[in-house]
Amino acid sequence: MIRPDFFNKIRFSKNYYFLSGYLKNIRSNIRVTALSVNLDYPLFQDNACDGIINMYCPLVKDENVEYKYTMHILNVFPEVSFH
Repeated sequence: MIRPDFFNKIRFSKNYYFLSGYLKNIRSNIRVTALSVNLDYPLFQDNACDGIINMYCPLVKDENVEYKYTMHILNVFPEVSFH
């Protein structure tokens, strides 16, 4: 069993998004599932442009965008096992 605090941080990297139009401001959302319940997880990031690592805002159609977000995992989460 590994406690989530062992990892300290989760990095959502190499997530690629393809745009269909011009975007000046963007916002990220994360939806988590715990005990069969879907919840929106607060990111505390008002502008997702801050997480773009291979381009700059504003974004235009057909740009390949790579987004990265790092978050801390609290100790209150239960242990998880990996198989």
